[in-house]
Formats: sequence, C-alpha cells, structure tokens
Amino acid sequence: MRIQDQVENFKAYLAARNRSPRTIYTYINNISLFDKYLRLKGIEALEDITREAVSQYQLDLTTKNKYTKVYLSLSTQSSRFVALIAFFDFLHKRGTIETNPASHIELPRIPKRPPSNYLTPKEMSEILKAANGQDLLALRDKAILELLYATGIRNSELRTLSIQDIDFTNELIRISGKGGKERIIPVGSVALDHIQEYLEKSRPFLSNAKRPTDILFLTKTGKMLSRDKPARIVNLYRLKTNITKHIGAHTFRHSFATHLLLRGMDIRSLQELLGHASIDTTQIYTHLDIKDLKRVYLKTHPRENDLI
Repeated sequence: MRIQDQVENFKAYLAARNRSPRTIYTYINNISLFDKYLRLKGIEALEDITREAVSQYQLDLTTKNKYTKVYLSLSTQSSRFVALIAFFDFLHKRGTIETNPASHIELPRIPKRPPSNYLTPKEMSEILKAANGQDLLALRDKAILELLYATGIRNSELRTLSIQDIDFTNELIRISGKGGKERIIPVGSVALDHIQEYLEKSRPFLSNAKRPTDILFLTKTGKMLSRDKPARIVNLYRLKTNITKHIGAHTFRHSFATHLLLRGMDIRSLQELLGHASIDTTQIYTHLDIKDLKRVYLKTHPRENDLI
C-alpha cells in the first residue's frame, strides 16, 4: 500500500473534524511532497517508511534547496511535519500501519514576531476615504474595508460571512473562525451603515437568481469572493493614496489590534475579538513601536497631564 492510497481517507477524516478547505489542501500538498521525496529515494510502500527516513527528510529540509538556493523557513518546515505527524497518527490509529514513523519528530520552535506592516491611524483613514465610489462594486468594497477595520476579522472569516451573521439591532457580528469555532463580537455603527447601504444599493444587483446564496459579499457574477480578492481590494484603494507599504487584507487585522492596544484595550479583550485560542498569539501585538508607546504615555500618564 502506498501513501496516495490513503490520501482520500485522510481528507475525509480532516473534513469530519471541521478542518478548513485551506488547511486540508495544505496537509495534502505537504504529504504529496513527502511522497515525492520518498519515491526519489526508492521508497513507495507505507510499510517501508522508517523513522530514519522521516528523520533524514527533516534534515534535508534544513539545507538549501538545490534549485532556489535558499533555506526553507521554520514555519514552512513546521507545516510540512504537522501534516506528516497527523497523517501517520491517523494511519496508526486505524491500524493501517503498525508503528508511527513520525512519532519522534519535534517541530522547530518558531519565534513569534510582532507584525511590522500595520497602518497608522492616519494611513488607515486615507485608505478608507479613498474608497468613496458609488457604483455597485465600490459600495461593496467600502463595506468590506470598513468591516475589516471595525472587527479585525480574518480574510477567510470575511469571505464566508452570511447576511444572517450581521445583527444590526444589537450591533453584533457572528464569526465562524478557525476550526469551526464561533464567536460573537461587536461591530461599529460606521461599518454597519456601509453594510446596510451595500445590501440596499449593491448586493441585489450582484446576486445570481440561478444560484442564490446567503453569502454577504459577492463578486459581480454573484459568487463568493476568491481567496486573494480582499487583498486586491485593499491595494486597489491603497494605490489611490501616497502609501507605499506592502499591505493586504491581514494588514487591516494587524492595524485593528495595534490601534486598540494603543488606545488602552486590555490583552484579554483583544484575544476574544481576534479569536485567538492562546493569549500567546495575541501578545505579539504588545511589541509596539517606541514612538507609538511614547505618544500614548504622554497622553495618558497623570503626571504628564497635570492631573496629580
């Protein structure tokens, strides 16, 4: 039996555990890369895959790629082995293989780096002001940008939002996050006003009567936005400003988090808003630019404001 003989079973297993399509694609792609590596070594049968073969693969991943002449990042190395560990664990628990050849693998520790590409409040204002068109797609884009900044939601969370997820009365939004985890977070009135305008003036003309959908944001042909569409929308309006930073949809998430911390939000509340499973992930945003910290310090410290 070969690795490829079990790929479909593993895909079904991942889907049953509510893994996102993107995660499933990444896992299967990484497993295929390992399978290709083994076949080059003359190993095709599952039972012939040893701990030594897996260890050698890990070692080879730490060396320069002979074609690109660059090293794989630690996050890429980790991603390759997260997939393999899960795959072999799946096979072992099902009894397909007697031992898990990847059970001894330790994932590389990846240092958490603070995001460096967030927008300043002034830059964010410039982009939001640039999105001022009144045609169907411009109204949609404005609603998207305002919602991204108002909530800090992920690209995938934005694209899968349904109309029913927006609670206009209570100014709340329901998010289906990573791993199918749901959270309800507040959303500002400015973003809601633009979403309402989009629903009234734009979406009815974008929807496809032959393929009706509850998805909130649609393409001009009535489909869900593609994975790269939010980033292209962000940069469409960045080009209308003097901002030269390399940004995408995730930049709005970084900016949202950074701006809230600078205005005094506590880290636990921010964790809930962002949908982070661990507060360790949220803490990368506490490493802010010293100029920003100094500005907040001077603005808020009692002794600097003649309060005491």
